[in-house]
Amino acid sequence: MRLRLLILFTAGLALAGCGQNPLLRESTSDYLPLRVGSWWDYRAPGSGQTLRVTVSGGSPARLNFMPGIGAASFQAFQRLPMALFLSAPGGGALALERKLPYVVGDNYSLAPRSGEAARSLVVDGVDNGLVVPAGSFDRCYKLRTIHTYYDSALDLSTTASDLEWDAPDVGWIQSASLDDLGAATVTLQLSAYSIAPN
Repeated sequence: MRLRLLILFTAGLALAGCGQNPLLRESTSDYLPLRVGSWWDYRAPGSGQTLRVTVSGGSPARLNFMPGIGAASFQAFQRLPMALFLSAPGGGALALERKLPYVVGDNYSLAPRSGEAARSLVVDGVDNGLVVPAGSFDRCYKLRTIHTYYDSALDLSTTASDLEWDAPDVGWIQSASLDDLGAATVTLQLSAYSIAPN
């Protein structure tokens, strides 16, 4: 029995060393490559306007959005090996935004944003062959954010959901909104990007 376990363990290490172990490859892919100097351009289908997101240094580091989102054009962030913390647009306290590595089926609470009663994130699955203007991507995690709103005058809660796909070694490549029937409408797609070296 011990010999059999040793052989299985050794075979697993050999596969990992050859880059054949998909679990090892998946856990080491960087789905949030937020390195200073990196940038991503996004476009809404049918729109000529580009949203550029850049990473700049500082303490804390910043995600810069051009043109700005409303009056705010940045979010502060802290990237740790197992999590990403973001501020609200324009700055403020850092709050959990992503847990890493992504695991299909994970569901966790996020800090509500302005006007929200609650917000949560669900890792829905992994999609292959996702095509956006910047190229075709495999092993893209599909993330669903659920926004809950409460109207105290009507004593009524409503929800809205949106989707995001993150590709290995690139990050966010596509967003979509979901209607009440679950149909997705693409809102932004990656059109170009440059990831700074480590």
